[in-house]
Order: sequence, then structure tokens, then C-alpha cells
Amino acid sequence: MTSSDRVTFRVWTLWVRVSVVLLSMTACSPVSTEATAEVRSEYTQDPPASPEMQREENLSPAEQQRWAATAGVTGGVVMRVEAVGGSQSGDRLAGYLIRTETKRPVSEEILEQLVALVRARDGFDDSVIKRCRPGLSVGFRLTRKGVDDTAGQEISELVIDFGCDKLAIADGAGKSAVQSYYFDPSHAAFIRLVKRALPDDDELGTLK
Repeated sequence: MTSSDRVTFRVWTLWVRVSVVLLSMTACSPVSTEATAEVRSEYTQDPPASPEMQREENLSPAEQQRWAATAGVTGGVVMRVEAVGGSQSGDRLAGYLIRTETKRPVSEEILEQLVALVRARDGFDDSVIKRCRPGLSVGFRLTRKGVDDTAGQEISELVIDFGCDKLAIADGAGKSAVQSYYFDPSHAAFIRLVKRALPDDDELGTLK
């Protein structure tokens, strides 16, 4: 091998070594900044809200109040009530006088139907405020789970007044004023509910 051949061979060998090093560096190079950002964002974004969460987030103030009054229901009592003056003594429910002799426990099926009606998105007209005489009325005292998830820690009082197609809601502790909502769109459904809840009440049988 001549001296010229030796030089050419050394240059070729050096070139091969440099190429190998460059290829190794390319294979081990970090992911681009843009790609890294895409991966990071995929794992740091909040998970999509469930349909139930989305419904609650989109509730109007009136709907939120009705949902809160029926949250975590564990049991209840149904009874006839009357709108009479405050001078008359006796136990009251959301401001209505209780007819004690009509009290009876509420079945789980009736409770589920009541909660569904109170929470129905199209069951109330929250754009109106009525002035009308009270009529036949039915009350529900609901026991609900408290903030510590313990059964029976909260009480909701609901009165269904068919004179005005009004639902009156109050908390059993008297911490808030009675709120009224008008269920004209679901009038027939509420009639069916109270007739099933108090099937022996002849007066309720006259409701249409």
C-alpha cells in the first residue's frame, strides 16, 4: 500500500466513525418542544364532565333550589295540609297547617317519582308569579343525607298546592324563607302522584 493509499484509507475510516456518531446522536435526540407540549396537554387537561355534571352546571337558580331540596333523599312522610292563618295552632309544613291524621310513610317508588317531577327541566314555569287562592294541598316531609353523608341529617318540606299549581319548598330547620315555583306544565303528573301517595283521600280523587 502506497503512502497515498494509506492517507485515503485513514480519511475514509474517520468519515465512517463520524457518521456513526452523528447517527447515534440523532436517534437519541429529545422529542421536539411542540410534540412534548402536545403530550403534556393531553394528560393535564381536565377530564370531560359527565352528562349528570353538565346538567347540574347548566341549571338555573330556581332549578338549583329544587335539585338541592331533593338531593340525597332517604325517606319521607306524606300528608294533607291546609293554607290557614298563622293564628291557628298546630304543626306546619312550609307554612301550611298539617292535618296530622292524614300522615303516612312514603314508598320508595313514590319518592322517586316525586324527585323526578321536582327536578324536571320542563316541568315548571319559572317566568311567572301568581296571585291566587290556595286549594287542595299535599305535603311531603323528606329526610335527606347531610353534608357528612349521614342519613337523616337534613329535612326538606314540600307542599303541592293545586289552587295555584304551586310547589312550596322550605328547609325543616327554618333557615330559609319558603320558595314558590309554578308547575302548570306538569299539573296532570302531580295529580297522578298525590293520588298514588294518598289513595284513600276522596277529596284528592276530585282533582282534574
